[in-house]
Amino acid sequence: MNILKFLFRHARTLALLTSLTAIVSGACGIGIIALVNAVLNRQGSFTTMMVAGFIALGLGRVIATFVSQVLVAHFSQRAIADLRRGLIRKILAVPLRDFERIGTPRFMAALLWPVAMIRLAQVIRPSASTL
Repeated sequence: MNILKFLFRHARTLALLTSLTAIVSGACGIGIIALVNAVLNRQGSFTTMMVAGFIALGLGRVIATFVSQVLVAHFSQRAIADLRRGLIRKILAVPLRDFERIGTPRFMAALLWPVAMIRLAQVIRPSASTL
């Protein structure tokens, strides 16, 4: 939960943009399903409006998914950089005597653990590319 608080505190706008593009992508996917369903249940032939709608929804989905994934990558890289910067500032503030007493492995774990959690969250997040 602390990781989520950190992410939204440091990159709220980017998180909102990422969410918005994911919602647009999902809405386009729903629109495609509704359009295909309407065409399958229709007795008449295809109209140019249906074809244009399908193309527009398909392009909208592809573009929104691409933008969403780029924003998620940028969002996670920015969060990792901010987190590392903050941790390094805190480590540099530790007196040398305390640093030697605590040991390098614990400081390395403090630097690597949040990065691993953010990358794991990026991998297991729901993918906007599935329909």
